[in-house]
Amino acid sequence: MDYELKPEETALAARVEALLGANPDLTAGAARAWLARLGECGYLAAGPGADVARLLAGKALAARAPWLVFAAELQRLAAELVAEHGALAQREALLPALRAGTRVAALAFSEPGRPLEAGPACRAEPAGEGYALSGQKGPVSLAACCDWLAVLAATPRGPAVLFVERAAPGVEPGAPLESFGYAELEGRPVSLREVRVPAGQVLGPLPAAALPGLIAALRRAEDRLATAAALGLLARCLEEARAAASAPREGGKPAASHQLVRFELAEMLTQLQTAELLALRAAAAAAAGSPEAERLGLCAKVFASEAACRVSDQALGILAGAGYLRSHPVARALAEARLGCLAGHSSHAARLALADDVLARLAPV
Repeated sequence: MDYELKPEETALAARVEALLGANPDLTAGAARAWLARLGECGYLAAGPGADVARLLAGKALAARAPWLVFAAELQRLAAELVAEHGALAQREALLPALRAGTRVAALAFSEPGRPLEAGPACRAEPAGEGYALSGQKGPVSLAACCDWLAVLAATPRGPAVLFVERAAPGVEPGAPLESFGYAELEGRPVSLREVRVPAGQVLGPLPAAALPGLIAALRRAEDRLATAAALGLLARCLEEARAAASAPREGGKPAASHQLVRFELAEMLTQLQTAELLALRAAAAAAAGSPEAERLGLCAKVFASEAACRVSDQALGILAGAGYLRSHPVARALAEARLGCLAGHSSHAARLALADDVLARLAPV
């Protein structure tokens, strides 16, 4: 494998870093403006084959605002759904705004207390020239500020994804959930009561056999964004710990003069470098369409997300009480790193899948 990154792989990250330097507002209220900026710089339109470029750009975003990686990748996934499953007229009507970030889509696939693999309980029944949609979804990220809800629902002819106007009658977002991290995403439940959706905004109905593939694609997308977010958290924690360890202290030597602190910094760097190399290898395999891409992606996701948990804890040990403030980047990383172990394939589920793969390859049936 060639470990020298190409200009086309680093250009997107450079544009994202320039945006971060020019636009310091990274609060939840800036989500719409940021998605438009990311659309303008090409992030939201980066599709298959641009896996390495997206990984590097996602890492740059996550080092400053991990929640924004989730928002951007979910927006990009909504665009990919239209590109793959939409008719020509739907692609022409929906894709430009999604890829430009001028209209925000929130994915409403999950349902309270129901695994995705069980299929949607939310139903869309034919009504006039479209459908009437009813059910419960949640938690839905950015549900309060989006333009469209991309709702996975069951129809009499199979599953479908309906692009619902958030302002449509019958769409009722609830109060934001008190999450442990990523509060800017404002995940909240959404009630849908006889919401009318035009046929032109319905992807499908899809064959029932397509649902497992759709869910698998969502899990893979969540794995990729969790990996990118973990890399950004790793980089941010290392930088915060390095700065704190190097800072002079009144009446004493800086913390970096102690051997234990130096060992911790070396270990943190090793975790970051290893996670980044593994993630880059997985991204390169995905871009090349390698059969190894899926298992490499799982390996990268497990290692990077768990490394982010370890390194954020090490960084807190170096910063001590200063890093325990709720607003400090390390305190936030300590909470937000945990989501990486749960999103997409959880660490436990990923390990089971990898073990099955190892056993199958060692003793093929």
